[in-house]
Amino acid sequence: MIRWIMVTSRPAADDTPTPAASPDRSAEAFYYDVAIMRLNAQADEIRPIDSKASTIFTIGSTVLPITASLLSGSSDTIPECNVAMYALVAGSLFYVALAALFVVAYRFSAWDYRPQLEQWKTITLGRNESELQRWLGDACVEAYRANLPQLRRKARIVGYALVCLALEAACLTAAVLAPLPLF
Repeated sequence: MIRWIMVTSRPAADDTPTPAASPDRSAEAFYYDVAIMRLNAQADEIRPIDSKASTIFTIGSTVLPITASLLSGSSDTIPECNVAMYALVAGSLFYVALAALFVVAYRFSAWDYRPQLEQWKTITLGRNESELQRWLGDACVEAYRANLPQLRRKARIVGYALVCLALEAACLTAAVLAPLPLF
């Protein structure tokens, strides 16, 4: 348990200070402070991942119409160039994959923020402050552990969406450039 507290009480990336142990604070109070701080830091990681997903989807959605407008000016050369057609189809498929990954990434929205209010109402009866802080610390640790696999899965899906964006852009660039006489 002490090892867990030492590992989790390291400052987060934003250098948020961790609670300091002092002789007048109980171990339960320190445990609770560290546990809630880690749960809050985990919650703060969700927003940037959602923001990245939105940005990736916006860029991917913008690239496709721009490519279509570039190709509309030279529509007579596309049927003659198989590379451009295949690249256009592949780019469109990567966009569909990106959109699907975007939707899947936003399906992860049921984060665990324990304790539930109904549960908290029954737990507070007949307990002293130290017992409540220990119980709350345990609840925060359980919530952190429950959220971690979902958070990792969501970040991985957004990473796949970024790969799809890069492949979409490469394919659509090839679709635009393939019909052009380069030499």
